[in-house]
Amino acid sequence: MRFEELKNKLDVDDKTLLKIILKVDPSYVEKSGEKIAEPLLKKIEKHLANLKEEKVISEEIIETEDSIGLAKTMTVKSFAEILKLPLVEVMTCLVKNGFMMNLNSVLDFDIMGIIADELGKKVHLVESQDEHKSQIEEGDLGVLLQEKDKSGLIERPPIISVIGHVDHGKTSLLDYIRKSNVASKEAGLITQSIGAYQVDHKGKKITFLDTPGHEAFVAMRRRGVRATDVAILVVAADDGVKAQTLEAIHHAKEAGVPIIVAISKIDVPGANLQRVKEQLAENNILIEEWGGEVIAMGVSAKSGEGIDKLLESIILLSEMAELKANPNRTAVGTVIESNLDQKMGAQATMVIHTGTLRPREIIVIGEAYGKVRALLDYNKKNIEEAGPSTPVLITGLSKVPQVGDILRVVSNEKMAREMASNLSKKREEAKKKKESMDIELVTQKVKEKSIKGINVILRADTEGSLEAIKSSLARIKTRDAHIRIIRTKTGDVNMSDLSLAQITDALIVIFNVSISADIESKARDNKVECIKYNVIYKLVEDLTARMLSSLEIEYEEISLGEARILKIFLTKKEFMICGIDLYRGIIKKGIKAKVIRDKETVGEVSINVVQAGTKEVQQLEAKTECGISLKGCKILEGDKLELFEMIIKKAELVK
Repeated sequence: MRFEELKNKLDVDDKTLLKIILKVDPSYVEKSGEKIAEPLLKKIEKHLANLKEEKVISEEIIETEDSIGLAKTMTVKSFAEILKLPLVEVMTCLVKNGFMMNLNSVLDFDIMGIIADELGKKVHLVESQDEHKSQIEEGDLGVLLQEKDKSGLIERPPIISVIGHVDHGKTSLLDYIRKSNVASKEAGLITQSIGAYQVDHKGKKITFLDTPGHEAFVAMRRRGVRATDVAILVVAADDGVKAQTLEAIHHAKEAGVPIIVAISKIDVPGANLQRVKEQLAENNILIEEWGGEVIAMGVSAKSGEGIDKLLESIILLSEMAELKANPNRTAVGTVIESNLDQKMGAQATMVIHTGTLRPREIIVIGEAYGKVRALLDYNKKNIEEAGPSTPVLITGLSKVPQVGDILRVVSNEKMAREMASNLSKKREEAKKKKESMDIELVTQKVKEKSIKGINVILRADTEGSLEAIKSSLARIKTRDAHIRIIRTKTGDVNMSDLSLAQITDALIVIFNVSISADIESKARDNKVECIKYNVIYKLVEDLTARMLSSLEIEYEEISLGEARILKIFLTKKEFMICGIDLYRGIIKKGIKAKVIRDKETVGEVSINVVQAGTKEVQQLEAKTECGISLKGCKILEGDKLELFEMIIKKAELVK
């Protein structure tokens, strides 16, 4: 093969190909028209084997005259060598900028960037071959979406995420748009999984992700925003900006996704659009009418007011963004939701980002692989293909993939199985290592009886539910205790869960899955508690209460007042009766008092009776002379009483 033929095959320019060859054979000299020897060709192919995936070549092997590729970390000596500068010059520059290092000190990329700029060199971060290969195996979306041939790109529908606080009308708004009712079918009237839907507005298609708004769904909401082009932030006109509203804003900004604000419930009593706009401005969301760039409008899911304007704004933003994809390449998509269906087996709800997916194609999605058995649209109807921005349900998978896993189409089942297996092994090793450490630690603590909080084995119907519950439970902690999740899995409870619960003294928490009568009976016999839920926030509330109740009771001393002993009327072995002057605070039956004599505490007494005149009372306030009966240390006239009571100190959750 000649130089020109190899250049065309690899789709690189002369300079890049020459650099590739020289990496393999530094003695090579390019001669016009001369064939490249077969041994050299094999070396080149071997060198590129780990750098090629769907015709994408890692930039690691490409240096430009303007920029030098650097690893994430390098020693000072290596950094100087790659910049082709004297070591002393680099070290002088480091000292000048406040970095006291020697030639073997390790620099991170940020420091190298500062020094390179000071020395007049442009640099960029490149990944190692191992990192690049790992990205391909894991399914790095950025790598897989690279398009070398721009000629095949066409306009695609925008993918929209609907985000915001619980009960602010997100699902009702989407309901109105797609003319169907989801909210009434949801347990607790809260959307509990991400749904993907597509609508047509004046000939333009729009794909919506309805991401749940309750705080339990922070992780799912983050997934949703990052898979989309525009985020619709729904804020109720009668309720304003809330905690989950701020979280949603944060996730959208973090992902670099443009926001459109839909102020919902504008026709309900107490609606105040002006207040909502002020709250948004206070949180750095400045709307257009106030001189900002964020589109905002009032909408009503009842009357439909403002919804046409909302859809037109979505179309406008997507046209400005020039959203494009290549429908003629292999498909790449993201898992929005996944579950195990009794009839259909493992299935996943996807949004296709680029390419076109068809039935019978061989796919890999994280640890799952298989041949696409069926493609179903959001109405559960069979379709023959799913192009860019299409939401689709896929069946025919070997197992349930994780939310956020990336779909890729491969040429054969053997390759698919190997890719899924490799990733599965890596994930399983990491999981087992963590689980083993957790179980060992928890078991030891149980034996020592020093553990505080509760241990949980969690079973749920979908990966999305697992992620949401784990994220929410991770926040529930006090200074002394938290909820420890020992194991999480989708699917029904099994004997392994029961055995682990016995070892670790854990609860088995069951969300929307089953437990057989046999396992449930054995759980009762072994005093393992199994709790079933179908509403996530109820699960979170119950486990919070259980965790707090597991803590040892702590008492807090509360000062109530001060009194002086005026006269002692009766002294017996069990009690004394005396008259006092209550000059500060209050005195109550059943409290205690410290006895102060000559500025020193000499003992403690309990107040058994409080009497005003001839009448026994429960409580008296200051500026009162009264009689009391008390038990405890001996008292003298003139002693001071510091009145106090002990109350149970309420455990507080920490952020």
